[in-house]
Amino acid sequence: MAEEMIFSMAYLFRSYGINQYSDKAKLAAFNAFPAALTPDSNASYRSPLNWTYRTTLPTDQITPETQEWVFDPTSSWQYAIDPTSVTVEQLHNPDKDLQNPVWTRDAVPVALWVDARLIDWAQSSGTAAVPPKNPFVAGNATRVRLIPYGAAKLRIADFPVAQKVAAS
Repeated sequence: MAEEMIFSMAYLFRSYGINQYSDKAKLAAFNAFPAALTPDSNASYRSPLNWTYRTTLPTDQITPETQEWVFDPTSSWQYAIDPTSVTVEQLHNPDKDLQNPVWTRDAVPVALWVDARLIDWAQSSGTAAVPPKNPFVAGNATRVRLIPYGAAKLRIADFPVAQKVAAS
């Protein structure tokens, strides 16, 4: 829902040039994006509400412009994260307007850096299965950069929280 609000506010900003719309888009992004990394997220397991009604469009709603895209990852994506390691990279100068469009890879106003470890994360029907719940991890962490969901081409909405294995 936040993604739709951000899109709407960005559209209104482009149409009318009123900075309040841009500010509301920015606030929605800051409030919505890091939600999966809040300290209480590992207290109870709730998947994000990314649901859709998967039915074929009626033929009168399909135009020549209608396209379906398939993106395949080109690097590892099966990470569990350590939410205590999050650092924020502020990419937007608050004294300037947000770039337009704001949700392109090169225009994101903020990014998060987090320690992550590769885990065994199954695939189902050619896509990621339900994330493993609190997987145990060992080995060295990799520092990964997370950008807002709306700016990514391949999206992970719910990262598992890594449970470290005690050193023996």
